[in-house]
Amino acid sequence: MSTEYENFVRRLEEEISVAVFGAGKFAKTLCYFLDRKGIKTDIFVVTELAGNQQELLGRPVISLEQFREEWAGKVLVVGREQHRDTKADVCFLLEGHVEKILMVPQKAVNNIYCSMFLDGSDMDRLCDGLNRERRITAVVNDMTGVKVVQYLRLKGIRIESIWTGCEDLPAGDESAVWQYDNALENEGDKERAVLLTMDSTDWQRGYVTDLRNHGFERIILLSQDILNFIKEDYRSCIWEQCGGSYRKVDVQNVERYHYLVGTDRDTGLYRWRIKDSGMVFYPKQMTGAVRNDDIWKEYMSQFSCCTFLPYQEVGLCDVRRPDISLEVYMAKFHKDRPINLPVLPDWILPIQVGKALTDIRVARLTDDTGENISAKNVDYSEATALYWMWKNTGGQDYIGLFHYRRQMAMGKDTLERLQQYDMLLTVPTFNLVKNKEFFCEHFILEKDWKLMMAYIKEYDSAYYETALRYESSHFLFPCNIFIMRREYFDTVCLFIFGILEKVEGYYRDLKMVREDRYLGYLVESLLSIYIMHHADMLKVVYTDMKYYYFADEIDAKIF
Repeated sequence: MSTEYENFVRRLEEEISVAVFGAGKFAKTLCYFLDRKGIKTDIFVVTELAGNQQELLGRPVISLEQFREEWAGKVLVVGREQHRDTKADVCFLLEGHVEKILMVPQKAVNNIYCSMFLDGSDMDRLCDGLNRERRITAVVNDMTGVKVVQYLRLKGIRIESIWTGCEDLPAGDESAVWQYDNALENEGDKERAVLLTMDSTDWQRGYVTDLRNHGFERIILLSQDILNFIKEDYRSCIWEQCGGSYRKVDVQNVERYHYLVGTDRDTGLYRWRIKDSGMVFYPKQMTGAVRNDDIWKEYMSQFSCCTFLPYQEVGLCDVRRPDISLEVYMAKFHKDRPINLPVLPDWILPIQVGKALTDIRVARLTDDTGENISAKNVDYSEATALYWMWKNTGGQDYIGLFHYRRQMAMGKDTLERLQQYDMLLTVPTFNLVKNKEFFCEHFILEKDWKLMMAYIKEYDSAYYETALRYESSHFLFPCNIFIMRREYFDTVCLFIFGILEKVEGYYRDLKMVREDRYLGYLVESLLSIYIMHHADMLKVVYTDMKYYYFADEIDAKIF
């Protein structure tokens, strides 16, 4: 909520009654707005009575001259929509007639235009107001809007249809979805309430004007405060409906579109990230999966264990290092935005990826030395660092890979405990859609997936059987972040790069240039397949991921 708007309303609340300047459409709208705020409006004031009604909304319409003679001292509220000139020009027009003028702030115009402007975070007031509406259409053009619609439906609000200008924006279940422009031009029922759900003031302003120009009067606008409340409360509402054996892990802040869940059996041992998109797009399926215990059953059938390494978060330099050889490489790129990165210990080694593609240097180690594929970074992404580590290092007890923004959360004794395990990974992610669908819809071509599967089958039939289970699974290990014993690292790389080389070769033979990180995305699946394939043999333990936001955002979050 803007301070300008708040001050405007607060100033009006100080008056016993006010007058409204003008007798047109905006003046009436302004009067309705004041009524909703409990501010009494006595009169309408016009420059000349000729051509105007004598009465409007049960209130007299008077001239400026009469206002000066009979209503001296009363505040005259003037809307910028009536006089699009500057404030000084309006004041000049009213000079000699009005002692106290209150201009409507430009940022408040949208709020006044709407039949219902909802501020604060009073959900009871919001739901009461919406339940009184006969028909409700929601205008949705971003993910905030999708969440708002899903949230209101969870609260029992019937939203009849959705109008959107985004072709591929999912609206959830049981929605009549229409393209905004077509619906606007062909809609005959102008009495319906139109709910604006967008998170941008500029978008709000454009839609309000557009809807009013097409004859819609019942426009409902949500303030930024209430939108923020909905986004935070949405997840809680989902989990309240879920029941079952799963619950949110408290006080955990997660990266962007993920959040942590655990089991009531032991949230300290069993947890994973659930991708938020599943909760937004498929709330019914999500609640069903949680209630039926499907997440737990699927995970145990595929990975056999789910041990979470307890820790008390400390700075990386405070982690006690045991008497082992450990090197963890942290991938950096010359176009990375600044982050609030702490001092790094000597066992974390920054390495610049894609160095062959630029003269800019951002790390002492670079992936263009020795045996390397640095020039292929546009397709391999951080996997060029992975390849460099494989070919140019050796002898470590443990080796790992971090990102400049994604690292593992550590306690003082994390590395000492590490010696009991073969791999330390970040908590796995559960996607409501199957892995193949997840990657092919968002990141790679379906052809890429088919090539990967074909070359896995050619590589090893046993791995292929695992890959078939993986593509129908909902679990994966994203971001290629790990610490593992060196002997397993070598076998992992042998498997991963053996497949990637063939996929890349297919497109190279076709003389196709991709440059879309597709091979980097395949690495996430290949690593997950390897872990699934060796689940009975490997001793795997999980920790949270520490995500560093950009320096102009907020500090590190652990999830």
